[in-house]
Amino acid sequence: MSTFSEKIRILRRNKGWTQAQLADALSLSESAIQKWEAEKNAPPVTELKRLAEVFQIPAAALIDDAIDIVLVKKSQKLFLRVAGMSDGV
Repeated sequence: MSTFSEKIRILRRNKGWTQAQLADALSLSESAIQKWEAEKNAPPVTELKRLAEVFQIPAAALIDDAIDIVLVKKSQKLFLRVAGMSDGV
């Protein structure tokens, strides 16, 4: 299962963004994004909603451990996979 930091990294890279570009999109510092991805800090709840909006996914996908974010490399498509369910990927 993907951790929160892994999910952010997968989503950011899927957009082709650097940490600085994600920080700009959220009007935050690059160090905030670095800390999230390094699991040194977690974003406040208000930022979770903004992250979900930027990445166009449900906020629950970011925080629910039962939901994995999977990037299928050959198609560059993102899928949300719920633990215990067939993923069909």
